[in-house]
Amino acid sequence: MFYKFRKTQIILSSFTIILIITSVALFYYGFSQLTSVGVGSFLGSGDLDISIPESKETVIIYCNWGPNIGFYMAVMVLVILLLISFSNRLKLYILNKY
Repeated sequence: MFYKFRKTQIILSSFTIILIITSVALFYYGFSQLTSVGVGSFLGSGDLDISIPESKETVIIYCNWGPNIGFYMAVMVLVILLLISFSNRLKLYILNKY
């Protein structure tokens, strides 16, 4: 029964991998462009001038910024999907060879 839906599985897994690669790349590019205007880079740390609402004071605060767990989880999922996909193809290649 596995071989019956083999093409469908390959198409769906390829589509999923392409979708995750596109999502991660677009997120990284978009936020790199956005943060280059605000703080200078997508990942980093430094002193930022923070203005206090309802007063004319500014305070210098040391800050760290960058992607959080969701971004890293998306990258991990992508790596895991690629490993599973290649291991399945390697198994099928070895089984068909012998």
